[in-house]
Amino acid sequence: LVSQVRYSKEKVYSPVIDKGTADIVVSFEEMEALRCLDYLQPGGTVVVNTERIPSMTVLTGAEEYAEDVIEEIQKAVEKTHVMDASGMAKELGNVKAANVILLGALVKLMGLDDIDWEGIIRKNVKEKFVDLNLKAFQVGADAVKAADAGKTAMMITLDRNGEDPYQCGTSAHDIHDIANVERKV
Repeated sequence: LVSQVRYSKEKVYSPVIDKGTADIVVSFEEMEALRCLDYLQPGGTVVVNTERIPSMTVLTGAEEYAEDVIEEIQKAVEKTHVMDASGMAKELGNVKAANVILLGALVKLMGLDDIDWEGIIRKNVKEKFVDLNLKAFQVGADAVKAADAGKTAMMITLDRNGEDPYQCGTSAHDIHDIANVERKV
C-alpha cells in the first residue's frame, strides 16, 4: 500500500508525487521503503520502520527476504532515519501506535512543531486512546531529535514524571540493552 501526501503553504493542484520529487519517504516496512526510493529527490530523507512483512513470494518460498535492506537504503540515501516504531509501539502497549510514532518523526523532520498536534490528536482519536497516541507522537519526535543530536542505535523510552496528573517524558537508551532481551513477567 502506498499513499502520497503533498503539503504546502501554497495551493496544491495535484496530490500525485512524481518519481524523483518527494522530500521525504516514510515507510512502515523495510522492503516497502526500498521499493519507494525512486520517488525520493536527491538530498531527500527516508524514515523507515524496521518491521519486516514478508510478501506472498517470500511466504511461499519463491524468494527470500533480503537481509541487507536497511544497508541498501542507507547506501542510497544519506539522510535515513531507521527506527523500530513497531517495537516502540509495543512497549507503549499497542503495536498499532507505530503509525503515530512515524507521524511524530515526520512532523519533527518537516519542522511542523508550531502546529497544535496534541489538540489534533485529542480531537480525532477516541478518548481511551488519546494518551497512548500522545506518547507515541512524542516518542517519534524525540527519536528524530536524538538522531539529530548524533545519538544512534537508541530506543526512545517513556519515563513517568508524575501520577496526578499522569505525566511522562522520554529518554534515549542503547538499543542493544533493550532489543532481544528476555524479560520475565
